Amino acid sequence: MKKKMVENDIPYIEEEDDSLSIYNADTAFSEHSADIDNNSEVDEAWWYTSKYIPVKSDEEQFGYSVCRQEIAWAGCLEGEGTEWWYYLEVNALKNDRTGRMVPVPSTETIWAGQFTDVGLVTYDPDLNTISIRLTDGWRLQDVDSPVKIQGYNVLPSDTPSSGWFTTYNGRKTTVRVAPYKYYAIRLDVQLGT
Repeated sequence: MKKKMVENDIPYIEEEDDSLSIYNADTAFSEHSADIDNNSEVDEAWWYTSKYIPVKSDEEQFGYSVCRQEIAWAGCLEGEGTEWWYYLEVNALKNDRTGRMVPVPSTETIWAGQFTDVGLVTYDPDLNTISIRLTDGWRLQDVDSPVKIQGYNVLPSDTPSSGWFTTYNGRKTTVRVAPYKYYAIRLDVQLGT
């Protein structure tokens, strides 16, 4: 079976049999031509080297830095659905006097781009607040509502759409919220200017 593929902008053919793949590709050089000795022995190889000179990026040359923008979700539990998202679950402990389960403070990670730790989110059940603290140069994007929060008592079975979040939409990093068992907290964050 043959498949036409491209690697490093060079088309090649992959031939498969039961135990191995064979790649037939042309080699390209950045400058000059390479001499190929058609009479060479089987063990000989030819190659070509060129001098690499690193060049500063446009951003470095002109004195401004690149801005990395990401979507972030707060929490340590992975939500269900077609796209990644995390949520914060309010922890509860049994009160010794009353025997009832009562919420306790929770602090969890904020994840940007699914795997980058960009800060912490804290839920305080005494004040009914969610506080967001970004670290290591991360900050909220300069958009109308970079902080979106939705409270749930039953989690959605698919990735929630932040366009429908009603618990909070805005720019505050400490938000008073109604008590829920779960919170989906979506942030528009950036690193750099």
